[in-house]
Amino acid sequence: MRPFRLGSIAQFAVASSFLVGCQGVPELPRIFKDEIFEDIPAPKNARVQTDEAASFSYLSESFRCAKYVYRYEGESAEAVAFFESTMTRSPYSWTLEELAELPAGHDRLTFRKGEERCVVDIQTKEARARSADSITITIRLNYQ
Repeated sequence: MRPFRLGSIAQFAVASSFLVGCQGVPELPRIFKDEIFEDIPAPKNARVQTDEAASFSYLSESFRCAKYVYRYEGESAEAVAFFESTMTRSPYSWTLEELAELPAGHDRLTFRKGEERCVVDIQTKEARARSADSITITIRLNYQ
């Protein structure tokens, strides 16, 4: 039987804590980077929210996760069309798995690329308010 080395155990513990954190546990360090992952586009009139750690990203050699929250000035249908057409084209090259219109002015697009999953939620503050200043776009990469 091969003995465990302390370094291997410590590396596993650190990697596991990040993985668990990306599934919703608050121990994940909220590191917002000025650069958003290059293969995750956003509409031109969307502003990323950096206040109170609303948006963050984490990148290691073998894993990445992120949550980006945007305020969007435009119509929700335009945002859905943007992600549906842009994410699937080069250089982004995601595959659209599902486009769902959920209750209360909420649309969800789910994309896959290899083992990665990216969920785009487009939500209005009110069920019928689908106009400017009422739309929040949340993009989650490998984060639940």
